[in-house]
Amino acid sequence: MSNNDRAGTFALGIILGGLIGGLLVLLFTPKKGDEVRADILERSAAMRTRTGALASRAGARVGETVSAGAATGRERISPIVDDIRTRMSRTPDDTSDTPSQEDDQTAAGRA
Repeated sequence: MSNNDRAGTFALGIILGGLIGGLLVLLFTPKKGDEVRADILERSAAMRTRTGALASRAGARVGETVSAGAATGRERISPIVDDIRTRMSRTPDDTSDTPSQEDDQTAAGRA
């Protein structure tokens, strides 16, 4: 298990523990049932708001990470695509610059 997985599991445990603990405190306080239900509704609305904000931030981070990964991928694949296009555009009688089998084996070793 990586450190990222452990951190995520730990954070989830803290959130769930906080929610369960908060509900237990509300349920065992000496209040009328209507007051307890109102408190639960109020706190659950606040938790929904906070959870939505956290989800939005997480989504933005994931989007940034995916965009950065896609840009890196495009940078790495671009020279390969250009090489393939150059080779594909050659005419069959253009043998002066045709790569040898050794060049093909070297290119295959890089892939």
